[in-house]
Amino acid sequence: MKFLSLLCALFFAIVVCARPLSGSQISDILEIRQLLNSYAFAVDGKDAVTLTNVFAPTAVADIGGTVVNGSTGISSFILTTFSRAITQHALTTQSITPSGYAKASASTYFTATVFGQNQFLGQVVTAYGKYQDTLVENAGGWKIQTRNLTYSPGIPVARNMQGEPTRDFIVTVHKPTQGGSNRIQYNTRRVNMPSSTNSPSSDPPSISWPLDRPTHRSPWDPQTEHAHEHAHANGHFAPSAPPPDRTPQTELQYPLPPNTSLSGISLRSHLLGLTLGISLSSTLLLLSSTPTCNHYSPLWRLPFFLSTLSTFHFLEYFTTARYNPSAASPSAFLLSQNGSAYNIAHALAFIESALWNTLLKPYVAPSHSLHIPLLSIGLFMVVLGQAIRTVAMAQAGRNFNHIVQSNRKVGHELVKGGVYKWLRHPSYFGFFWWGLGTQVVLGNGLCFVGYAVVLWRFFKGRIERTVMATDRSLATLLRALHSPSSDQDASRLLGSASTLLTLLSNPLNVTLLTAQILSAPAIWHNPSGLRTPFRILGIFNTASIRILEQETPPSVQGSHLAREGLAKEDWVKAVVKGADDRSPRWRHLLVLGGLMLGFEGQGRQGLSSALRRTLKSAVVKAANLALEEVEPIDELGCNSIAVVLSHVFELLGDFESSQIDHNLLLPILVRAPYFSKSGLYWGYFLGTMDSDIVQNTSVQFTWSMKSSTYYQVQQMASGPLIASLGSLSRFAAFCVQNVNNVNLLLVMTEDISAFCRSLCIQWRQNKLSEIDIAEELEFLSDETLKTSLPLLWQVLKSTMFATVIILRALLGRVLGEGNMPRKEDPFIAVQTLHILRNLYFISSRLGHDSFSQYTFVYLTAIDILSKYPVQAEAFLRDIKPAQSGRIPQHPLDRCHDLFFLNTVEHFTTLLHPATSEEILVNAATPYLSTGSDSRLLEIFEAAHSVMLAVLAAPQCLELVPKYLPFYVDALFQVFPQNLSSRQFRMAVKTLVRITTPPSLVSERQPLLASTLLELVLDRTSHASNTRSSSAPIVPISLPLNQALDSVEPILTEQATMVMALIDCLPFLPIDLLEEWLPLAADSVKVVHGQEMLNICQKRFWEVLSNGEMDVARGAVCVAWWNTRGGRETVLCGGREEERGPFMSGGLGEISKL
Repeated sequence: MKFLSLLCALFFAIVVCARPLSGSQISDILEIRQLLNSYAFAVDGKDAVTLTNVFAPTAVADIGGTVVNGSTGISSFILTTFSRAITQHALTTQSITPSGYAKASASTYFTATVFGQNQFLGQVVTAYGKYQDTLVENAGGWKIQTRNLTYSPGIPVARNMQGEPTRDFIVTVHKPTQGGSNRIQYNTRRVNMPSSTNSPSSDPPSISWPLDRPTHRSPWDPQTEHAHEHAHANGHFAPSAPPPDRTPQTELQYPLPPNTSLSGISLRSHLLGLTLGISLSSTLLLLSSTPTCNHYSPLWRLPFFLSTLSTFHFLEYFTTARYNPSAASPSAFLLSQNGSAYNIAHALAFIESALWNTLLKPYVAPSHSLHIPLLSIGLFMVVLGQAIRTVAMAQAGRNFNHIVQSNRKVGHELVKGGVYKWLRHPSYFGFFWWGLGTQVVLGNGLCFVGYAVVLWRFFKGRIERTVMATDRSLATLLRALHSPSSDQDASRLLGSASTLLTLLSNPLNVTLLTAQILSAPAIWHNPSGLRTPFRILGIFNTASIRILEQETPPSVQGSHLAREGLAKEDWVKAVVKGADDRSPRWRHLLVLGGLMLGFEGQGRQGLSSALRRTLKSAVVKAANLALEEVEPIDELGCNSIAVVLSHVFELLGDFESSQIDHNLLLPILVRAPYFSKSGLYWGYFLGTMDSDIVQNTSVQFTWSMKSSTYYQVQQMASGPLIASLGSLSRFAAFCVQNVNNVNLLLVMTEDISAFCRSLCIQWRQNKLSEIDIAEELEFLSDETLKTSLPLLWQVLKSTMFATVIILRALLGRVLGEGNMPRKEDPFIAVQTLHILRNLYFISSRLGHDSFSQYTFVYLTAIDILSKYPVQAEAFLRDIKPAQSGRIPQHPLDRCHDLFFLNTVEHFTTLLHPATSEEILVNAATPYLSTGSDSRLLEIFEAAHSVMLAVLAAPQCLELVPKYLPFYVDALFQVFPQNLSSRQFRMAVKTLVRITTPPSLVSERQPLLASTLLELVLDRTSHASNTRSSSAPIVPISLPLNQALDSVEPILTEQATMVMALIDCLPFLPIDLLEEWLPLAADSVKVVHGQEMLNICQKRFWEVLSNGEMDVARGAVCVAWWNTRGGRETVLCGGREEERGPFMSGGLGEISKL
């Protein structure tokens, strides 16, 4: 007995020594995982610095057969390979094993997607493979020492046209079929990779023709592949061939862990089955072979114990392979993975049972009143324990693992259904009672007590350590957060913090981690601009979404997956408590904003109504406190407040939004995008670009994507401020509508005007501003036109849209509120028009009617300013062309002239004739005859509109005789080459209206109208009969005629002149009307072409019959039509009369309308 006691004590000591992963190992695994993730981001983002820091200085990498040495060489090789491709790497299944002090190994499956560019645009290439890494830890953290990149097994080796193996990899291309079907066809493509580091490919990846593999399994050699390639290139393959079968004959049909030994699995299964068969046979044999009929041998317990052990170990692997095949390695049998203590314990149980039943108690009566119930209880415990453990493993499926996990695996969920509904750890429960049941069956008293004590302590400690694993990781993370670090280390720490936030089950730890994130030196000692606060916002947003998704009841019936840890509301409260006085108030908004976006963004409504109201109130209170505390010089704090509130603004209710201190917020919302270094920064980036815009050997200019200024614009465009300009401008517009201090609106208007003026000045200093829109194809390179320049205009257009949205709110308040001082209206209108003028080089590229809010702001500002003639004249003098009477050479100056002409047209009735002559006529005159220049077409039409508006102004009567002949001469010179027929007709009709009653011009110059009509009539006699090939743009001043473009055919010059005469008839006085009716009818007769003649006749009839004439003129027309030969002249004039018998007064069929 003493010997047995010593053996049991030794067994207990060995079992107690079994321990899971330590806290430092957990931290190392987290850091290694972040390191591998940063590799994928660095490759896709072409970040050479980060990619170099991933590898150790002496690293060695075998990339698809090419060996590269050194971190710099590896980085250069990878970036050169993908220099002209867009890639996206996704890391999937991963195994990380710390193998000793400062050493570890990792295996990671990856999926690399390459997006075709240039001639391969629209094709997507995907490769699959595995990274096998060894890592070392140095002063800079974990680094990759060796990397072996292999592609997925089972894919044939690619060969070139000569049949020689290459380093190419076979990938999958997803491309629509060409047969009119919408289904997707999957073809195989080859992407050629560089063969060595010394000769990297400078061309984009070349994608060769598809390789059609046979569906039958036959040997594949270079000659066969070459024949297939040649046949496919000549179109000999049927397009409807089934997808090739690439599965090797030995490939398993279910996934197994990498490097799985099938022979090891077979051997263990065979030995367990053999042991089970022998032990069961021995048990039955011993039970059946009795010396007497009333006794049986107690030695049957020993083979029975072996049979239970064999069954247990076999079911461990079988259940794992059936429900979690990715973990079905030979270690899943648990034959040696439980350590020597496990084996010693079972050996001691076997020895105790053998000694007890052979030496001390050789025979036991079967009818013994104690033994039979004990045996029944023991057998029941064994069967029940084994069943519960097996069922628990099956229901957990892929969420079960024999090894305690220190990190939450992607996709892992806590199972709460089935047996897990009643037991928190059913596998532990099953093994505990299975182990005790075996000792009851064996009749072991000592081992029963030892098993009970040791298993209880073991499982209790294991459960506690499982829960404490995240707490230990938290302690490691907190220590790292207390020391300053680089931006790369901060990103890695924030990634770990994001994971831990959703795993911690202690609310105090959640609060502690939140507080440390908001104040840790590792994050805030040297923040990377606004990106650091945006990362914090993203952390809590992502964590909230993950909490919400894991708390949401699954839609699949019968699924019992749920999140382990704090309840949703408890987690939210714990996070909010972390926003304490140890961090500035504006950082609290990052936490609260992240929670709002995560739980309530995109219509999720993941919070209860009470908690939602509480969180909204907390956001408002934190915003007001932050606005009172933050200093204007604290650019990071101000920008963070602007970004967070602009994102959560739409989630706050009207009441909560009105509680924000808009007087303090509005200046921040204006400074952040326009003047901060994280935003547009006065538009200085346009001026600095000039040094990187170089002229090629030809006349073309290039702004390279590799230049520093392009990178600057790219970073700015993707930055938090510019990327969220839309939400920022909408929130600023809301503040404009609710601010109490009117002076703040005036200051805001001046600030925006100053920014736009600076932006325009910086654009003038840029070489790109010297190239007219119509000349960009000629003077800009393809790279600039297709890549770099669109990015620039995207930023500038976003700037213009945001500015217009703010101005719309400002003018809406001017129009709608009575408490706005009226004396400030002209100032606001003038500043608004100055802003639009300075942004006109952007808006002119979009078209004037493409943005309705721009049109509203523009016309509203003009309407307000038109009530103040003095201020309007001062504004027009301020923006008038600098070189009056000349066409400027710089496109930006011509752009401003166009804005001036389009704007001044609305003020012609307000200006004094001398002012109109000085400012308007002089500005428009140089452009009246420039329609042949495609660069000046739009401004040419605007100049004609201004001249007509000036001549039509009532106060400009003395200017009509002076400038009308000059304008008519210019009008006839540019038609039909540069004016459309409709534009010419509208101009003539306008001039006739100016020179006929009730215009006062007709009293002073009564013959002007007749003279104009005589000129048109004279032009009719020698006008061209061919249709004009040019179709100029319809001026903005003629919107009512735009609808006719799609229905009215192009007229000849002669038909246009006749139509102009007909259009003017309704405006002539009666005496002139009687004179010009027959003249106009006679002009119809000279029109050549049946189609043109029909159009003129139809228009003549419309003028007489559709109400364009008043009563007096209508009576004259009726009399002329019926009794003076008007009908015959119009309808029959110019045609040979039809021959044949007619009734008296009848007309031929051809003359009927």
